[in-house]
Order: sequence, then C-alpha cells, then structure tokens
Amino acid sequence: MSDELSDRIGIADCMARYAEAVDGHDWDLLDTVFLPDAPCDYSEVASFRGTATELKAWLAAHMPPPGLYYHLLGPPQVKLDGDVARVVTPCLNPMPVGEGSTALLGHWYRDTMVRTADGWRIADRYFSVTWRIDPQGRADDRLAASAAKQEITEALHRYCHAVDRYDRETALAVWHPDGTADYGEELYQGPVGGLIDWLWETHAGTTARSHQVTNVLIDLELDADAARSEAYVTVALQHAEAARGEAAVTVARARYIDTWSRRNGRWAIDHRRLLIDMSSTT
Repeated sequence: MSDELSDRIGIADCMARYAEAVDGHDWDLLDTVFLPDAPCDYSEVASFRGTATELKAWLAAHMPPPGLYYHLLGPPQVKLDGDVARVVTPCLNPMPVGEGSTALLGHWYRDTMVRTADGWRIADRYFSVTWRIDPQGRADDRLAASAAKQEITEALHRYCHAVDRYDRETALAVWHPDGTADYGEELYQGPVGGLIDWLWETHAGTTARSHQVTNVLIDLELDADAARSEAYVTVALQHAEAARGEAAVTVARARYIDTWSRRNGRWAIDHRRLLIDMSSTT
C-alpha cells in the first residue's frame, strides 16, 4: 500500500471515529480524533468556540441522550503536504430540536490534520453550515435572509450597470412592472417606465456616466416577502461644454431608499425615493 493511500485511509478513519463518538456519546473516543488544544469553531451552528478539550465537554452537555443522531459523512477532500493535511468533509446531519422533532443540517467540516505517533489527528476545525431545514420543511431563516440580501444587492448593482450603458431592459427589470419612483417634484415622480425615459433624456447630453452604490442596508420581512433598503449612491456625469471646449463633470451624492417585494420568487423594487445630499459641477 502506498504511503499516500495509507494516509488517506487514516484521515478517513479519524473522521469516522468523530461520527461514531458523537452519535454514540462516546466522548472519550474524541481523544483519538483531536489534539487536546486544537481550536474548534462551531459558531455558525451554535455559540461555541474553544479547544477540543472544551468541545468534548460542551458536546456532552448540549447533546441529548444517544440514539437520536446520525452523522452521514461524504468522501473527504484531502490535500496532503508532508505531515499536514487540509481536509474538507461534507456531512448530512439530522438534529433533534425538541421532543419528537428533527431538523436536517447540511454542513462541512473544514479541518487541518497532522500526523502524530498515534495516527492522524485534527489540529484545527471550522464547522461551516451550508443549509438547514427545520421540522416544518422550511429553510433556515439565516440562510434565506442571506440569499435575499444578496439578490437585492445584486439588483442594485445591475441597475447602475444598466443606466451607465443605456440598457433599458435590464434597468426596468430591477423594478416590478407597476413600480414607481419619487425623485422629487423638480426631477421626476411617477411610474418606472417614465423614470427610465426621463433618465435617458437627462443623460443624452453626457459623454460618460458612472453610478456607484455603497453602504447597502437591508431590512427584511421574509414572512411577508417584503424588504426595505437604503444605499448610498455616487453619480458622476461628464458632459461637453462647447463654449470652453472642455468636459465638465457633475457629481451628486445621494441615497436610494427602496421598498421591495418578492413576487413569483423574484425580488424587485416597488417604489424608490431618491434623496440628494450634495451636488457639484466642475
């Protein structure tokens, strides 16, 4: 048997002992899995960060009696470098969350392992959650919230990209068809189609445009498929001034205050209010 194959088998055996230990509540078996002072971070699923010795005591205190657990490990991804290995192992884990109720957790063990005289041991662990389904079959709210915020943030970025490039179809798609906008009485108030018409007309005399959004804050009401966002926006418009024979640049710093809803699985803007904080032309 090659040395590499022997190492991979030893690493897989170490992971299997971990599953055997926690499923069977054989806490002393964890001494053959971790180095005693190995840092372990389980903060994505619970409020634990500490050493392997502390993890052993924490698991014993927080896991109900055996017979309710089943850590199903997938094939580990192993990168060997002498006496050290980087190991990423997928796990499907039913978890009791109350009397008669079970949640389903999908996660990764991201470990650094080292070769010792007694075999491979975990020297560092990070517990990374991928998804979670509660007893009613709903996705974990934290993951759903992260996905919603990412979708909304990307929509804001697409809008800026579309306006700078006169991509009308993409700009309109950031709103629902019945969306509206309020840019103030002096600029524009009305349906989104009219807003895009007004922007195209306003920008017609420019030679370059740059819309940038930052400081995006999003408040979600997932159960209502609703959200509110506030994003800082910097708009720079370059336009030629024939009289001076040089380009002038107008820079405005403002905020997009948007209300969103999710319809048919898609987040889009219902209404936008623009607040201009400052503007100058040089």
